[in-house]
Amino acid sequence: MVTLNTSFTIATKPVKNFDGWYNRCIIRNDCTPYNYLRTTQDNRIIIGGEDIALNNPPQIIIKDKYKKLEEKLHQMFPNIDFEIEFKFHGLFGDTKDGLPYIGQHPKFKNFYFALGYGSNGILYSIIAGQIIRDMIAEGKVHKDIHLYSFTR
Repeated sequence: MVTLNTSFTIATKPVKNFDGWYNRCIIRNDCTPYNYLRTTQDNRIIIGGEDIALNNPPQIIIKDKYKKLEEKLHQMFPNIDFEIEFKFHGLFGDTKDGLPYIGQHPKFKNFYFALGYGSNGILYSIIAGQIIRDMIAEGKVHKDIHLYSFTR
């Protein structure tokens, strides 16, 4: 039902300028593996992604992923001088269709689940909250509940 992956992230020290980065917009590509970039209020750059389907990768892979992220940042913004301050990686779960599991599980009566995986967990938690609220408080069955079913 859920696959476990490791995602990698690096964060720079505060940078002085964002030359070539239009309005410091959030960037996310649709490659496999994907990458995302954003900036922070204290002028750091965060780049992440490079996900792999391992939940305990060896150090050689971890170092390679950090190097790839740094190289991509250099390629995308050659005019921005930066120095890496933090490197971290973490485990996350994802479903095969990218959708969360919301509602009741057939094996657990009177339990309601809101299991948002991957990069859309925050968005899906809002949807799950509304669906589950309506199920409990008003006895409503959401018209799209089948999309989030444990039996899909």
